[in-house]
Amino acid sequence: MSVGWGIVGCSDIVRKRAAAAILAQPDSHIAAFFSHDRQLADEHAAKYGGRGYAQLDALLGDRDVKIVYVASPVERHARETMLAADAGKHVLVEKPMALAAVECDQMIAAAQKNGINCAVAYYARWLPKVRYMKRLVEEGALGTIVRAHVAQYGVFDPDDVDPKIWRVQGRAGGGALADVGSHRLDLLHYLLGEPAAVWGACDNLTQTEWQSPDSETAFVRYACGAHLTLACNWNVPHSPPAWELHGTAGSLIDDPWSSGPLRVLGRDDLGDFQSEYPDNAHFGVVNDFARAVIEGRPPEFSAEQGAWATRIIEAAQRSAQTGQLVRF
Repeated sequence: MSVGWGIVGCSDIVRKRAAAAILAQPDSHIAAFFSHDRQLADEHAAKYGGRGYAQLDALLGDRDVKIVYVASPVERHARETMLAADAGKHVLVEKPMALAAVECDQMIAAAQKNGINCAVAYYARWLPKVRYMKRLVEEGALGTIVRAHVAQYGVFDPDDVDPKIWRVQGRAGGGALADVGSHRLDLLHYLLGEPAAVWGACDNLTQTEWQSPDSETAFVRYACGAHLTLACNWNVPHSPPAWELHGTAGSLIDDPWSSGPLRVLGRDDLGDFQSEYPDNAHFGVVNDFARAVIEGRPPEFSAEQGAWATRIIEAAQRSAQTGQLVRF
């Protein structure tokens, strides 16, 4: 059995990873592409397979499409996911899941009503290094987790014709916290569980013409008691990423997205964990989702879990506006 995928949005992530991951999954094929630009949809179909559509209804009406991969700008995620669910299609949606928690709830409700699988493409949960981190936390190798610190810095300054300009304009413009911070928040949810409270600061310190902030910090207290500081900037060119997870018996100071050896500080008895970063990091999430549809089971990680990153981002933004702590 080969499952047909319909890809909504001919975006950068489709060209970089998603299309190749689907084609590498042995039980999958690409059945269709949708873009408002028909020529773009046809070009992708010619390259990766399937048919090109300029109308979403046409893709959703394609009987060969069993799974819809929503890879459009985040402001379209909720509507397109719900339309796909109502058409009886399973949905894997790009991160972040939606602009707001209420949209996530609507997407989850649509999936439940129509009896289809829905998940968010937070691929990092399948990285071998991340699975090892999860095992260390669950086995208590780090003791009680008390602190996490993550910093994701870089420079993003698109001109008006850059296809990624939507990231800083209009409703889709959510800033670095939503764009790159969402992956980190999802990964910390995987490791630490649900949050209890969030405080945030979101500012335009250098890019004053943007509709989205260029400097953001989220402070999270998890239900397990651990504290997180997550710093995301699109105006810092020279600082390396930071990833720290500290427990009473050991610490992980390593980037989960790297290929370097993982060493647990304070636990020399554990030795180093070595794994190569996969050629296509999206394969794990694509493979699990395809197998879930074929086997008639839920995906390993549900949309309910994927929604938590959006809930925290929204809480940090609301806290930045009000100056108040947001509790869950």
